[in-house]
Amino acid sequence: MSATDSGSNPNTNAPRPLVQRIFVAGIIWPIVTMAVGVDGGDIFQIFAIDNLDLDPRALGIALGLGTLSIPIQIWAARIPLERARLNIRLHLWFTGSMSIIVAALIAFAEPGSMLAGLALVIAILAEISVSVLIATSWQPVISYTLSTKQRQFLNGQGRATRGVILLSCVLLFGQLGQTGRAMFMVVLGAVAIAAGVSLHVLPAPKGESAVEDAPADDPGWDSSAAIRNIFITLPAMGLAWWPLMLSYLALVAWPSVNLGLIGAALAFGGIVTSALWRDPGRHLVAVLKVATLAYAACSITVAFLQPETSTWMGLLTLMTLSMGTAARAVVSIGIEELTHRRVDEANSVKVMTMSDVIGSTSFQLGFFIAGFLVAASVGSTTAINPYQVWLIATAILLVATVSRLRDRSMTAS
Repeated sequence: MSATDSGSNPNTNAPRPLVQRIFVAGIIWPIVTMAVGVDGGDIFQIFAIDNLDLDPRALGIALGLGTLSIPIQIWAARIPLERARLNIRLHLWFTGSMSIIVAALIAFAEPGSMLAGLALVIAILAEISVSVLIATSWQPVISYTLSTKQRQFLNGQGRATRGVILLSCVLLFGQLGQTGRAMFMVVLGAVAIAAGVSLHVLPAPKGESAVEDAPADDPGWDSSAAIRNIFITLPAMGLAWWPLMLSYLALVAWPSVNLGLIGAALAFGGIVTSALWRDPGRHLVAVLKVATLAYAACSITVAFLQPETSTWMGLLTLMTLSMGTAARAVVSIGIEELTHRRVDEANSVKVMTMSDVIGSTSFQLGFFIAGFLVAASVGSTTAINPYQVWLIATAILLVATVSRLRDRSMTAS
């Protein structure tokens, strides 16, 4: 039996109308979530600074307080799978309502006032909503509702679609005036609420416990060790994912660069790769390892490139950034799919929630450390500055952790 022929919902395709509703929800919930402040989304930063005149230090503190949701997230791992359908809808309704409240703040709150500061409270509440409602429900529901190919379409082409729409929304939002931005947030909130309503058709879990990549008749397979290896890989990913790369290039390696070019290069590779993603079947782990090596090579190359020296060196830097984000997208999608293959309905909420806890915490830690490293690298006269050391060390760490991953066929040897 192949790895793609078993699992939570191995052979049965979900009805097309259901897949379409899940596809739309999978695009809108991350966008509205970032727009109201989770992970310091671009839209949130634009209106927080331009329209609400919030102090950057206050923004940093508020976004940092998102780490307070970790104990709540760990507690939420015990939420039963049966509640996942409702929790997804609640998150869409909750963040949709937040978006509409933010629209009112943009339109009516006096810049810099305490009322404007409510946007920071909303950002913290949105982070808690992600931790309790989405982290414990979205991936588990996807796992038991969709077939393998449908799931990977959502995590691949769906991710690419979301990336394009998010970039378009940021560009549009930046061009709008105060009234236009308020209306944008109203429309975004209304779409999120409507998406939540549309998901009333989500099916209940079937009570199955088959694990796609770990069949009961394979005595050489240790599913707990397989999941543990994924947990070990997630922190390395969070630390190695080029935290504050744009700031490093702008302040240290390439001060003359147009930041729009860097942003485009960092987005382009991931969007294209996600759009081209297809199910690699039994070769998933091999694809992961190749992509990891490619990403590590790009990371080390970026560390030593000197884009200021010539136009060709600058072009090579942009190409390396795009290739790196392309490889990074493969690793991200691959790890997500590998996790799906190694969980069942009995443990999906716990495993997926802990994956989110580990991944998001590592990502935030990476930003925290990188901020100090970039500052230390400005004006550095050493042969290799601190941020370059970070890029090299985390690339090696990522390769080492991904090398621990095994597929089922390797246990027989």
